[in-house]
Amino acid sequence: MSRKQFCRLRVVLSAAKVRLSFYKSSLLFASAQGKEKTMKIRVYRKDEPDFQFGADYDEYFDGIDWRQAQMIYDGMLEADKLRKFEFFDRDVEPLKTYAYWVSSDEGDEPVGPAAVRIRSPEIWWPYSKICARIKALAEDNPALVRIAKVGATARGNDLEAIYAGNSKKMVALIGSVHPGESGPEIIIPALERMIKERKDLLTYIGIAALPSVGADEREKLVQGYPCYLRLNANGVDIDRNFDSDWEEMNDDLGYGLRSTDPESATYRGGAPASEPETRAIVNFIRDIPELSAVFSYHALASICGGAFLSAQRSAGDDDYSVRCRQLADWYVAGMYPAEEGGVALPGFSQGAWLGAHADCTSGSLPDWVYATRQAPAFDVEWDGYAPTKPCMQDLTTPKLMREHQTRHYNGLVNVIAHSR
Repeated sequence: MSRKQFCRLRVVLSAAKVRLSFYKSSLLFASAQGKEKTMKIRVYRKDEPDFQFGADYDEYFDGIDWRQAQMIYDGMLEADKLRKFEFFDRDVEPLKTYAYWVSSDEGDEPVGPAAVRIRSPEIWWPYSKICARIKALAEDNPALVRIAKVGATARGNDLEAIYAGNSKKMVALIGSVHPGESGPEIIIPALERMIKERKDLLTYIGIAALPSVGADEREKLVQGYPCYLRLNANGVDIDRNFDSDWEEMNDDLGYGLRSTDPESATYRGGAPASEPETRAIVNFIRDIPELSAVFSYHALASICGGAFLSAQRSAGDDDYSVRCRQLADWYVAGMYPAEEGGVALPGFSQGAWLGAHADCTSGSLPDWVYATRQAPAFDVEWDGYAPTKPCMQDLTTPKLMREHQTRHYNGLVNVIAHSR
């Protein structure tokens, strides 16, 4: 294999354009040519329409032939400190996945591929936007809303919780425990609208929200990393890391994985609550005096449905099951009001999955909440609603996002209105 002229090719999405960065190789930099400030650079790009979020991973891009790509640039670039190049591709389309390569014009083998997915900032919010929105809520409503740091991520980003209304009795909302799943884009708009339109309900039951637990890895998705991400920056599945029968966890039924395997996508971690994100959630939940319910949002690409998964260990607890079923029914009734004169729920695919199910394993958030607080707690998942199926392949549109923000707002309003 021939040596390449360049190394460390990286592509990220930034403000609706793709930024490529790459360096002269060590040998090139040490040569006479490496001391020149500018070089003739070629950039190649290939559209990858068959890539599927949640099904395909990095290996999808292995072996893609740059000869099948289009050369989108052939010209001079200036190197920062004689070594680092940047190139911006502005001719990209939403919801597309691209692979890139770079070379000089001297016949060298291109470096790549490096892949990026073009995502909408309406559907994948950056960490800075999440922080700004909750800060604005607190500043605009100082008598009703407060913010408190409950912990940090593995990379040191603050995890701030926002509290609105009755501080003694609250519903807890938790987002992006798995980075590739839903959270802040549902939770924050619902809270903003609740404060604006139904402030009266918050005097009875307040809302406590931790919008984006997986902020570290989720930022990669905001920046265009194509593949679904489930683990934190330490490679741990936070929803298997809680101190709730953690030692008994092994096989992860349904995934063909072992949660004791450090290479698994459901790795439970080296010890119960080993991860800072887990400890932040524990602090957040423990600080709520009376916990009415916990909703932790999952499903993919910022959309979430009306399937409510509670702790497996609660299956024999009839009283708890009734409470869970009631809350799930209220939430679903708010999300999907029955058609006039009937009970049909339009748009559901065959076998739609609505309501409450005792499916969450040991070590999960709902299992830990059940064991320590006995409050109804759910992982909220996709429910089979056909119009939202595109979210499962990261094809959520802004229109679909806005519709589902309203559905979840209405679901939460219905839960609080019936629970007071």
